[in-house]
Amino acid sequence: TGSNWTQIGQTIVGSSADAYAGQIAVSQSGQVLAVGEFSYNAPGTYDVGMLRVFAWNKDTSLWEQRGSDFLGARNHHYLGDHPSLSASGDVLAFGAGSASDTHDVAGEIRVFDWSDGAWVQRGTSIFGTSDYELLGAPWLSADGGTVFAAADSYEDLEPPSLGIQGYVRAFSWNGAAWVPKGQTIF
Repeated sequence: TGSNWTQIGQTIVGSSADAYAGQIAVSQSGQVLAVGEFSYNAPGTYDVGMLRVFAWNKDTSLWEQRGSDFLGARNHHYLGDHPSLSASGDVLAFGAGSASDTHDVAGEIRVFDWSDGAWVQRGTSIFGTSDYELLGAPWLSADGGTVFAAADSYEDLEPPSLGIQGYVRAFSWNGAAWVPKGQTIF
């Protein structure tokens, strides 16, 4: 109030001392908060990563978890990297920079809708297209209909090669799938 900051609700603490719960996204209203712990260690695992979403309950003045925890599928998955929320907080995107599909450590981005009290994946995951690409930093548009996907270390092998560089690709939701929008920006 005025020139002083006042904390609202409880402090949200990371799940373990080494989980690095510093990756956050906030809805436009400030009523929904996504917290990524990309180096979270579940029992018997290492750096699988975790992401949790909280919604502000004005009646209890508490941050309440919205849905279940998202956990990485394997060691060194690093799920929860760079979460992103739509303006309403009802669309969520997050990355797992070391996820693999057909390429080793290509990275993955997933997008979810909040629907009937649960997070439901929207379409299939978006994966990097080459080995060690580290795709995993999404940014959602305000309406959640476009996701921008950033990769840290794409290697251009086509002549004249520019070597290792990052890139951004855009995808639009067409109601059934994520489709590329425009060219890749290096």
